[in-house]
Amino acid sequence: MVRLQIADSQFRAFADNIPTPCWMAGPDGYIFWYNRRWYEYTGTSPAEMEGWGWQSVHDPDELPKVLERWTGSIASGQPFEMVFPLKGADGKFRPFLTRISPHVDPAGSVTGWFGVNTDISVQVKAENALRDSEARFRTFAQAMPNHVWTSPPDGLLDWFNDQVYQFSGAAPGDLDGLGQRRGDVAQDVGTIGDEALIGEKPAAPRVSIGETDRPREVGHGL
Repeated sequence: MVRLQIADSQFRAFADNIPTPCWMAGPDGYIFWYNRRWYEYTGTSPAEMEGWGWQSVHDPDELPKVLERWTGSIASGQPFEMVFPLKGADGKFRPFLTRISPHVDPAGSVTGWFGVNTDISVQVKAENALRDSEARFRTFAQAMPNHVWTSPPDGLLDWFNDQVYQFSGAAPGDLDGLGQRRGDVAQDVGTIGDEALIGEKPAAPRVSIGETDRPREVGHGL
């Protein structure tokens, strides 16, 4: 018994000093302990958070889905994983990846839960910036009179602007994955002439512009 108390005290001391919010709950999901980082981030007190008080720092629009998933895990004994926003002490919501694991005794019964909330704000911001950048590029590429396509490092083509489809008469999806070499495109979609490679770097996605020496009307195929 004394050893268990010492082990529990040592674990709490360890968890209390990690930079990520974490907590412990009983088998019924009633949370009885949070680490220091949780209180620092949320600006709450132990009395406010005990039990199911954590709902006060959740986005009201997302809370029903969180409750449904969490109560489902409690009923089934299965681990929980979900991304949802949590409100900080500054009043701002930030996305967190939350993982909750059950503690199971030798008989297979859940005796408690351990949860970790990881702030993924930087990752989400980077992903959003990448999507915005890709959207700007595609808007620019669609406005060009040239044939434009993109390729990841494996050389298979994964996107074409409308000029390629209009010139070749192909339908969207017909050209996906063409060729291991940029030169294949000239044969496959009927382009002729030199190709200009923009910003080529080894083992990096590529953007190619194919020129044709045949006169054509913008917005029409052959």
